Amino acid sequence: MVLGGVVLEQPNIELLINDFNEIRASRNLNHEIKWGKISNNKLDCYKAFIDVFFNHMNKGLITFHSIVIDCSQLDHSKYNGGDHEIGFSKFTYLLLLRIGKECKTYQAIHTYLDNRNSNQSLNELKTILNSGIAKKHSMTHRPFKRVHYIDSKTSDFVQAVDLLIGAIGYKFNGRDLQENASKPRIELLNYISQKSGVRGLNEGTPFGKKGFTIWKMRFDK
Repeated sequence: MVLGGVVLEQPNIELLINDFNEIRASRNLNHEIKWGKISNNKLDCYKAFIDVFFNHMNKGLITFHSIVIDCSQLDHSKYNGGDHEIGFSKFTYLLLLRIGKECKTYQAIHTYLDNRNSNQSLNELKTILNSGIAKKHSMTHRPFKRVHYIDSKTSDFVQAVDLLIGAIGYKFNGRDLQENASKPRIELLNYISQKSGVRGLNEGTPFGKKGFTIWKMRFDK
C-alpha cells in the first residue's frame, strides 16, 4: 500500500493550478486523471500533466512525499482491534507527521485528504497531529489548522498524487514484471522514475532527500 501527498505554499497554488488548466485545455483532458485510467491514446497527455508537477518541483515550489507499507506484515486483529480503517488512519498520521517536519517553520498547515468513506474524526486527527509534532519536533505552536476531505475530481493536486503513488505501487508490487503488465503504465512508470531523480521507484530514498521522497516503512519484530 502506498500513501502520498504534495506540499506547496499558498502563494504557489494559483500558479500550478493555471499550468494544470493550460495542459488540460491544450490536450482536451476533461476527465479525472487516475493511474487506473492510463491508456495508449492518453499516455502523452498524462506525461504532460505530470510534467507540471516535476517542472515546479525542480524550481523548489512543490514537493512529494510517500510512505510504502508491506501489508503482509500488518496484523489488524492484534494492533487495530480488527479494524483496518484504524490501521489506515495510523499510516495517514505517520505520513502527515513526516510532512509536518518539512513544514515545521510554517505557522499554518492546511491538509486536504482524498475523500473516502470513513468514520475517522478529522478534528481528532488534527489534535493528534498537533500533539505529535509538538512532541517529536519540539514545536511550541499548533501548525495544523485544518484537516478536511476534498473530492479528487475537483483537485489536480490529488490527481497528480494518484499518478505518482500508482507508479510507486506498480513497481513495488512487481506488476511491471508480470506477463499481462500494461505497456502504457510501464512507460509512464519509467517516465516518472526518470523525472523524479530517485534511484528506483521500488526503493526508499535516502534520509534528507528533497523534492521527491519514498519512505519504505520498517516494522519492529
